[in-house]
Amino acid sequence: FGGLEPIAVNGRTLVPFRALLEGLGAQVDYKDGRITAKTEAGDTLTMYMGDSTLSYTVGDRLEETDMGAAPTAVGGHVYIPVRAAAEALGLDVYWVDYYEAAHLTDWDALQAEVDSHFTCYNELLAASMAAVDWEKTYAGTGSLTLTGTLYGEKENDSASLSLDMNTLQSKDGVSADLTLGVDLGELEDTVFASLPSEALTLLQDADGDQMSVLLNTKDGAVYFQGGGVFQLSSEQSEDQWLGIRMDTAQRAYFQKILGGSQEFTLVRILVEQQKSVGWYYAQSPWETVMDSVLPLQLFLGDENFTRKESGNTVTYSAKLDLLTLKARLDELGMDYGEVGIADLLTGQVQLPEVNLNLTAKTVDGKLQTMDCTGRICVPGVLPVDVT
Repeated sequence: FGGLEPIAVNGRTLVPFRALLEGLGAQVDYKDGRITAKTEAGDTLTMYMGDSTLSYTVGDRLEETDMGAAPTAVGGHVYIPVRAAAEALGLDVYWVDYYEAAHLTDWDALQAEVDSHFTCYNELLAASMAAVDWEKTYAGTGSLTLTGTLYGEKENDSASLSLDMNTLQSKDGVSADLTLGVDLGELEDTVFASLPSEALTLLQDADGDQMSVLLNTKDGAVYFQGGGVFQLSSEQSEDQWLGIRMDTAQRAYFQKILGGSQEFTLVRILVEQQKSVGWYYAQSPWETVMDSVLPLQLFLGDENFTRKESGNTVTYSAKLDLLTLKARLDELGMDYGEVGIADLLTGQVQLPEVNLNLTAKTVDGKLQTMDCTGRICVPGVLPVDVT
């Protein structure tokens, strides 16, 4: 604000009008106590000294609101209520009592800024949506398995955790049946032997536990049924269903998703989630979203992709190895720790193996094929190998 501090009047935070409105991209004018601002979109704001009424246009509509405090002259500078002016310009305002700070966020600008780094991935998301016939019902299966291995001099001990899923999806809802698999293997007598007997029994009994989820947009509800580790309430038996009613906004959101009318980008999901958080501390909403985006940009940013277009066919390829990963960390200013040459020569530090690959093809804007493969192997006393 040009070296000027905000002031408080009648419980409202006031800031220098010209610094605020010009900083938000508006053309500003002051004449005979009348303050006007015009945005790039053509919307206008009008307020008067000594009057707490703010008049503003949104398209062809004229709106008025009481700002709670009137524009005030202090030390030769005119101050205006920051919340009313910012909200009239379409910004979200959040006040943090602890820091006595107001966060102003243009969510559309934030999404556009972040999405500009993920154009290839967003094209693939759009192509995958375009390839779906939303009038059909789709069946799907999925399986996730995590395996841990304790390496010994003569033999290795392993344990695994798996989750199998069967789904049905239509424009009216989604159902999913999940089955948990637990195999403690040889680690039951070593690593898991130190657990309390109750905890060990819980792990052993969890093998085969099942859960069913049903989301119905017609009823506007989500239903759950499960036993064992999936049992949501001690008063609920395994064959009973627990229903949770969606509010109007949630129901409309899922109807758009399942009907194929909801536009998807990678960052839109993050932004929508952040908009509903409702609390912030030292960081602004903008900084919070940007910090969340950095790890995604490391793996899915445009710098990782090669895009080739031939007629109505577009092919995408992405490859990430350890050297590329290090270069990307440097570009994004992310800390990966200091590893010296001496550490490598003496074997004090063993670098992980990283090899991630993605290839995809779209025709007429519809996804035809996508293949993803990868392996991350971290050596050490407790090595990790994920494929």
